Amino acid sequence: MEHWSDKYIGLPWTEEQDCFFLVKEVQEKEFGRDIFVDIPHFQTHKNPALSIAKLLTNEQFVKKLKTVHWYEVDKASDGDILFLSQRTVPHHVGVAAFVGHQMEVLHSLDGIGVLRSTMLSLRANAWKVARIVTWR
Repeated sequence: MEHWSDKYIGLPWTEEQDCFFLVKEVQEKEFGRDIFVDIPHFQTHKNPALSIAKLLTNEQFVKKLKTVHWYEVDKASDGDILFLSQRTVPHHVGVAAFVGHQMEVLHSLDGIGVLRSTMLSLRANAWKVARIVTWR
């Protein structure tokens, strides 16, 4: 049986279609959700990962999430947004995709494109989930 995330796997990463773009696209097309806030600087920012890191450490932004139905949770569900880090500050985003009973992360990497990674493969590459937000 095909999973909703299958159609995204293999799409190319570009500066215009980075990890944030993928999350925004999936939330809108698969779940009918608005991607929390309008962030026009993502469209022109040369380092979207740095923008994500700055946003996630900005308490005003975190408060804004709640005003538009997004809440931080401890455990992910299908379609939740995952903020990922390899060190201390999150700088990458993906979407939780439960394939069978296993959580995987749909995300887009420069030089690779869109892929779905298991939590084990993410950990093997030093990625960790820093924050999970869900729609309520």
